[in-house]
Amino acid sequence: MKITKTTTKIYHVEPIGKVLNETLFEILEFRDKHGHKTGFFKKCFICDNSLSLDKTPNMVSVSGLGNRFCCEECYEKLIKISDGGE
Repeated sequence: MKITKTTTKIYHVEPIGKVLNETLFEILEFRDKHGHKTGFFKKCFICDNSLSLDKTPNMVSVSGLGNRFCCEECYEKLIKISDGGE
């Protein structure tokens, strides 16, 4: 017998912006050097695409998780939704 269970989580995501003055590479290097986890900062929280290491990441606040990074495209969509555009 095979049983497949799927769990769906719903998060409330709010845009914060480019609040950091470092590139993603510098942020990951700092976290790694100090023994902090870096895995969930390497990809966009919304679409799961890899983020560019040479750019300053967009930050979003995620309910129940804290701050995460997202790509430029997802951030623009989030801004439009937050401003009542969609």
